[in-house]
Amino acid sequence: MRIGVLFLVSFFLCSCAIAPLSQGGPARPVGEGQWEGGMQWSGYQNDRSNYVLVPIARVRYGLSPRWNLAAYTEASTLTLAAQNAYFVGDPFSAGVELGAVYAGGALSYFLGHSLSGLWGAWEPFFNAQFFLANATPGAWDSRYFNSAPALHPVFFVLALGSRYWVTESLALGLHATALISTRSISFQAPFVQNVSLLFKW
Repeated sequence: MRIGVLFLVSFFLCSCAIAPLSQGGPARPVGEGQWEGGMQWSGYQNDRSNYVLVPIARVRYGLSPRWNLAAYTEASTLTLAAQNAYFVGDPFSAGVELGAVYAGGALSYFLGHSLSGLWGAWEPFFNAQFFLANATPGAWDSRYFNSAPALHPVFFVLALGSRYWVTESLALGLHATALISTRSISFQAPFVQNVSLLFKW
């Protein structure tokens, strides 16, 4: 109970718009009628060379044996995504996702592809995402961008990491995300480190 209260306090006090840029996870589906949720802490170095740690809530629900719905938030943004595992094997899985992000009063969109494997308790994964963002004039955040982005910037996010399943319903995760700048946007902190604690029920 005390841990949950501390998480909620830090969740609202430390919230920054980092959740859409720190996603990462396996392609293997959750399973029809099952939930997967938990906490993620994402860290990056800001323009003042300070290390910022942001708590993120994340949840996935299995709509069918191959389809998931996912949601992420750090109280500044809300990300919703539909995920389809078009290949589920032993040990490899592959999937695609399509999602939308509400941030700064505007909707942005992304398309992603995931590859993962499962060897015993270890579940390594790789994700690649293409973002089409919509930036509200004057609302860009100097903590993330080197200069004001274009009104419709495009960029890529790559994620590499692994989960370790302590039990069938409890996993620890560690992954890194790289934000790939383009002509329309440039990031101050292109690398984000992420640690997660996930439960399945």
